[in-house]
Amino acid sequence: ELDERALVLRVTAAPTLMGTNVQDFLQARPEGLIYTKDTSAFLNTSLTGIDFERFTWTGEGGLSIRNTLLYGTAFRDEEGVFSRGLTNFTVDDRERLVRYVVGDRFDTTGPLGGANLLGGFSISREFSLDPYFVRFPTIGLSGAVLTRSTADVYINGQLIKREVLPPGPFDLRNLPAPVGAGNAEVVIRDAFGRQQVISSPYYFTSNLLSAGLQEFSYNLGFRRDTEATGLGEYGSWALLARHRVGVTDDLSAGGRFEAARDLVSGGPILTMRLPIGGEVEVTAAGSRSDSDSGWAAGLAYNYTMRLLSVGWALRGFSDHYATTSLDPRENRPTLEAAALVGFPVTSRATVTLQYSHTDFRDTKPVQLVSGSVSVRLTNRANLFVTTAYSQQPGSKPDTTVFTGLTVYLGDSTTGTVSNQVSRHQNTSALEVQRSLPLGEGLGYRVRAARVEQDQPQVNGRSGGSDVEFQGLADVQYQGPFGFYEAAYERNGSRNSSALTGAFGLVAIGGGLHLSRPVQDSYALINVPGVPGVRGSLNNQEVGRTDSRGQLLVPNLLPYYGNRLSIADQDIPIDYRIEATDRLAGPPVKGGSVVTFPARRVQAVMGAVVVEIDGRTVTPAYGQLTVTAEGQTYESPIGRDGEFYLENLPRGRYSALIDHKDASCRFTLETPASTASLVDVGTVRCIAR
Repeated sequence: ELDERALVLRVTAAPTLMGTNVQDFLQARPEGLIYTKDTSAFLNTSLTGIDFERFTWTGEGGLSIRNTLLYGTAFRDEEGVFSRGLTNFTVDDRERLVRYVVGDRFDTTGPLGGANLLGGFSISREFSLDPYFVRFPTIGLSGAVLTRSTADVYINGQLIKREVLPPGPFDLRNLPAPVGAGNAEVVIRDAFGRQQVISSPYYFTSNLLSAGLQEFSYNLGFRRDTEATGLGEYGSWALLARHRVGVTDDLSAGGRFEAARDLVSGGPILTMRLPIGGEVEVTAAGSRSDSDSGWAAGLAYNYTMRLLSVGWALRGFSDHYATTSLDPRENRPTLEAAALVGFPVTSRATVTLQYSHTDFRDTKPVQLVSGSVSVRLTNRANLFVTTAYSQQPGSKPDTTVFTGLTVYLGDSTTGTVSNQVSRHQNTSALEVQRSLPLGEGLGYRVRAARVEQDQPQVNGRSGGSDVEFQGLADVQYQGPFGFYEAAYERNGSRNSSALTGAFGLVAIGGGLHLSRPVQDSYALINVPGVPGVRGSLNNQEVGRTDSRGQLLVPNLLPYYGNRLSIADQDIPIDYRIEATDRLAGPPVKGGSVVTFPARRVQAVMGAVVVEIDGRTVTPAYGQLTVTAEGQTYESPIGRDGEFYLENLPRGRYSALIDHKDASCRFTLETPASTASLVDVGTVRCIAR
């Protein structure tokens, strides 16, 4: 409609003709996250002395170059036998979420499949290469609004976010829903106070793949024996493969395949989200080994909601079903049945009931029935009660009742009082435990127990009972250069002790650093030339910089946005620092150099004169401008040519004199000095 008098064009259009406003609730990759590829290497070593008579040793090392890792482990047991552990070379393709491994790698093909340590070649989809990637179907709501509106988004009645929506269609994606059944709701209020409610029940599961997404692992190599003393030699070849595809958001399908000398085994797997709620997994398999054929099948169902969790599973195996880790001649379960029910009885108490039954081909069945209650008495105290009935081959049925009370004592310390009663034993225990801090600090565990054990009958008469006292004292210290542990345990008349020392040696940033053992990844906080600065990982203090201004942090998460920061209060007043926190995502078993440039700043004073055609002119009341490290420093020029510049870094920088008579460019040099005020004297500039 055109209003010619008012010169106004009024357009009325359906909201669907406007662009869709998309709001993504997914936890985004933090802004400023840097995926580093610094060349680095580490060596962990641990030595444990047992009863002051024997010792064991464990070593671990890795060399990280860009997106590759050369990794290895080694062991020495109590008998003095050395053995090589895992050795492999890994290449990570973070963009495609694919990992390539040459060397030792452990893998499994699924519920009915085998599990092996292979030395060979592997290619697999690795979702951990991007912790912010969501591989499962998420929840969303959509609609349209006629005017600018406010949307309140609720999950199970709890407000999670408020958004402002412009007129037109909207699409709210990737709502942060908990696993199980629930309800997503958006309450929309327009500019006139009118309210619209859009509600959608959902069932959310993390076991499905988003439509079109693939998950896979292919492994070909030689099987390596696992022994009690370590890892053994390589044997015959084997192939392990599994592949799954998200057919739709409600159905994922795939299969597994295994092959070895005289063995073929494989079958399909389906995971479905049911319209009635819950998820079901169907598996089947067949095998052929030598002259024996076999089969296996499984069916599992799980349903979770706020007030109830239900799950059950059935698996059956034929007498000669085989995989790469199950020989057709070995004993195996022929039937496995399990069920679980959990529900809250009050806002503070939860009940869990479990049942499992397993039939074996060559031995008697095993059965377990249990029920547990967890009660949150206060914000600091929790009560646990568990009753279990078990039937094991070679022993009579037994009923065990466990009661425990855990109290949080503050300062990362908990205390637990417990009692466990079974058919022939009664154990009462008191335990106090303090967890190790993230950085330097002390942790400990102290336990005292009284055990009353019934003795077997003699000639039909009761054998009475024996009382035994047990004790455990375990102290751990995490220092700047290592981890140390001393443990002593007494069981009746038997004593044992262990002393452990472990440290890490890291090469990164052009230097060697002694530290605590490296865990998944590590980083070097670098504040050049500034010692004693506190460094933090995710807002928890982990240490102070050394005389070089460096601090090694050995416990970062790979590819995750680890927030490394420094305390600016520890920076001397005559230093300038541009940032106090950064986000670093180092590779697996690799390191990041995180530099916080700190430069000593000084006040510089002096005087300037300008030579013009052989004459010396004082540029009184002009302006001096110095450009240093991308920043501009200015000072008015006094009557006698004097100037004063604050926070100018040391070095040689371009300077400009701007005066009514002339402009002149020259180089101003700030000499090295520990003084806070440096007088450079009279500086001469020749006008050209």
